[in-house]
Parts: sequence; structure tokens; C-alpha cells
Amino acid sequence: MSDNDADPISLPEDIATQVRQLAEQLHDVLSKHMSVTDPVPQAQLLWQAAKLINTAAGGLDYATGTPADQRFSRWWDVADIGSDIAGTAMQIAAQGLTVEHAVAQAESFGALDTGFTTTIGATTVRLYPKDEESTQTLTVSVDADPLHPLTVTANHGAAPTPRPYTPVSLLRVDHAMRRLGQALGDVVDH
Repeated sequence: MSDNDADPISLPEDIATQVRQLAEQLHDVLSKHMSVTDPVPQAQLLWQAAKLINTAAGGLDYATGTPADQRFSRWWDVADIGSDIAGTAMQIAAQGLTVEHAVAQAESFGALDTGFTTTIGATTVRLYPKDEESTQTLTVSVDADPLHPLTVTANHGAAPTPRPYTPVSLLRVDHAMRRLGQALGDVVDH
């Protein structure tokens, strides 16, 4: 099955082939940078971008399932890789920032966003340890004020010790909350 059979609105095969070749060239350029123990985030980001390009251009084999399942899996993977790229970009953006500076950057960026002002919030995380009976529900709150630490509360058992967030964790949470806000806005608008 060709890529065009699985996705009727995909790139023409000759263009998809050229794009996959470019992704392979990028992969080859980055291989030596990614083979080290701790690759720099910039190399990781470009590596992830090569994976995203290759996947979006139909370079991975999704031969199992119906054509609709294959198409969904492919684009789910593209979205997942895009999320990894966003996380790596936030790591790069946070390099050299103090927590206070990261807060100021997140808040000033939030001021530029019309219609969406919430920068930081809370989420619930459910932990599934090996022993299902001791499943713990955690509520994680991040406050934009650097004097307030990231806090974790648990429904039972000991909660992890509250600890201050880092510039990277602050920017990643801020980015995720903005995306969530945009998605919720789309739901309300439509």
C-alpha cells in the first residue's frame, strides 16, 4: 500500500520521497552528536525534527490495521514527536534562566496572548505502582510566584516532599497549560 492509499490528502510521492531523503540527511549529520552519552538539547531537537519530518512524509511503516487506523497512528506519532520537540525547546529556552527570570518570561509572554491569561495551574496525576491497591492520586500545583514551590498532595500515603520547580519545569508547564487553554477555547468556540 502506498502512502497515498493510506492518506488521500498526503504529499505527492515524488515530493514525499525528497522530503524523506532530506530527513535522512539530517539524521546522518546528527548521528555522531546523538551517539554521545548526554547529547546537547539542540542536537536532540533537530534529531526529533528529522523523525517528525520522516513520519509526516510517510517514511515509517504502518502496515498493520485498517487504512484509517494506519493514518491515525501516523499522525498521532507526528503529534507525539511534536510534543517532544516542544519539551526540548522549552529546555533550551530555560538554559541560563533563573526561576525568577523564567517566571517573568512566562508572564510577559502571557500578556501578549489575547484572550488567554492563565499561565500556571494544577493537574491531577494518577500513579500506578506495581501494587494496584496502593494507587495514589496526586494533585500537582505550580504557582507563577517563584517564592511558592511546586506542591504535591496525595489522596493517601505520603506525598512527595514539595520542592521548588526549575525554569525548565515552569516553562514546560506554562507551555502545556497554554496549549490546553487553546484547545478548551476551540471546544467552547465550536
